[in-house]
Amino acid sequence: APLEVEVKPQTDGGLFVGGLDVGTPPQRIWAGLDTASDWLWFPSAAQASGPGFSVSNSSSATLAERKGLTFADGMDVQGHVLIDDVLFGRSRASKMKMLLAENISGSLSHPVYGAGILGLAVPAEKASGWFSGGDSVKESESSFLGQFWKQHPEVPRTLRLELGSVRPRLLVGVSSSSSALTNPSDVTLLATTFTSLTSNWYVSTRAIGLSFGKDAPFVQMNLDFNAAQPFGAPTLLDSGASSIRVGSGVWMHLMLGMPSGCQKEPNNLMGCPCQEGSIEDDFPTISVSFETMATFRILGLDSGADKIICIPPSAYVTVSKAREGWCSLAIVDAGPRHQMFGFEAMVLGVPFFKSANILLDFENRVVGVEPVGSFRPGAQLNLDELPAGGSEEVCKCADPKNWWSTGKRFSPKRVVVVLMLVSMVASYVFVGFSQTRTAERIRVLLESFTGSGVSSLAAGDAGRSLTEDAGGRSDGQFMEMANRRSPE
Repeated sequence: APLEVEVKPQTDGGLFVGGLDVGTPPQRIWAGLDTASDWLWFPSAAQASGPGFSVSNSSSATLAERKGLTFADGMDVQGHVLIDDVLFGRSRASKMKMLLAENISGSLSHPVYGAGILGLAVPAEKASGWFSGGDSVKESESSFLGQFWKQHPEVPRTLRLELGSVRPRLLVGVSSSSSALTNPSDVTLLATTFTSLTSNWYVSTRAIGLSFGKDAPFVQMNLDFNAAQPFGAPTLLDSGASSIRVGSGVWMHLMLGMPSGCQKEPNNLMGCPCQEGSIEDDFPTISVSFETMATFRILGLDSGADKIICIPPSAYVTVSKAREGWCSLAIVDAGPRHQMFGFEAMVLGVPFFKSANILLDFENRVVGVEPVGSFRPGAQLNLDELPAGGSEEVCKCADPKNWWSTGKRFSPKRVVVVLMLVSMVASYVFVGFSQTRTAERIRVLLESFTGSGVSSLAAGDAGRSLTEDAGGRSDGQFMEMANRRSPE
């Protein structure tokens, strides 16, 4: 069976932390789950304002060389490499390398359960060769999960994050993406266009939109990336980010679709007036369309296969404690040039992870998604099958994709509209101008229904055409002679 890691939500910051036992005797450590990092680090008990790790209380602990980690948000962590035993789930790994933080600078809150990061990424050989140029084998072995799987090769190299369930959890060693392809499953595998190029979990987003209405949802604002970018927008799935990060242009479009009165807050978040009891009704559901593995391309034309994930207001709207009647929306303006691989990019943080269960297959470099609600919360997982259940509680939202301006993506609605227009023009030409018996009968039939001279009009058009061909004469074979009789 998969290894289950205990997970709790932080009361400050909106992130999720996972629990593991470090040292001898074991000391309970809580670290934030981060799918965009690969190291495990946590503060020293002497430096942390909250719970930390005490080297003196562990008989198996060894301090090695100094090391530092710098993160994209400006946080800098300095300390020593700690070598100690770790109980991860119910499996023990010996002499694991971690970073014991002794000096932390930047924005770091100390929540109830502790501080630190449990990196859930493993450097990939292909990505390292393309982008960093480093030793991918050495980097993989230094990552926490890389070390763990090296000691436990019997555990499948897969993760499943269930952060939106009643009892959030992290599962290690679940069924791979190959099982989802061959067996019935609610998991949809996403395209690997960007995933295969980097160690981080980048997927392809076709479109994003704001969906209103519960029973019959409709889109009020949308952005279809396929209209300008054939492979969509590279989107990083980052469980260590508390918000959705988009470029300035996308952020402005999203704000215009929100209720009136919204504005940018000092921290680049979006703020809106709200009433606590009606948030679900007043704010839209964020609808995100992802390109799936079922997509195929012929001569550059995209088949258009996708999976839509709905992010409800409860996942991204938070009532402000400092300002009455005001809500903060976890949508951050990341600047005018928020790009990856040369394309407009996005980061989907905790609001997305609250709305979908995520399968990460490290062996095949594949991401799978499953809407929250299509499984039984707390159900036990077997190794060969993922949980299945009713989908009555799945959040509903409208399709954010364009149906006309789609770039090279196939659109069934556009095909239907074009075929209808062509059929209407062809029918008009045939019925109105064809001299076949079928067309004449249709004209007579239409005249009997409408009372208009459809058939006589067509016949008159034909007669006028013959007259014009004969030079305006009634009969082209004879010439009318002048009257030579003199008047009486």
